[in-house]
Amino acid sequence: MSTEAHKALVRRWVDAWNTNTNLEVIAEIFAPDWQNHNPLPGDAEGIEGVTQFVLANRRAFSDIQLTIDLLLVEGDRVMFRWITSGTHTGEFAGIPPTGRAVTYSGITVHRVVNGKFAETVTEFDLHGLLQQLGAMSAT
Repeated sequence: MSTEAHKALVRRWVDAWNTNTNLEVIAEIFAPDWQNHNPLPGDAEGIEGVTQFVLANRRAFSDIQLTIDLLLVEGDRVMFRWITSGTHTGEFAGIPPTGRAVTYSGITVHRVVNGKFAETVTEFDLHGLLQQLGAMSAT
């Protein structure tokens, strides 16, 4: 795949998040044996895990929006730095809804095989998110 095709795949994924597109897009852009190299506790594996993750985030942050801050491609890897914003309107990680607006960022690296995400590593500011929700102190 070309550099632009890799970037288009990420943009399609972000668009699915932002428009609440039918979750069938997940099966179209993630390989059936997709591997998440740093799942959160309790995350399922494969496409089911991606689907559950998206649904949980949509329930917790009903107006969730991702913005691509940086998008780079090197070989079969596509990396993007993202910024997420939303309003905490549903339970998240056992935290009842606070109604607070949150903004947090992270970096995701996907390996692309045959036009689909085959494996993923994501690092994000969970500490900052929990602080904004009032679930963790600043120290």
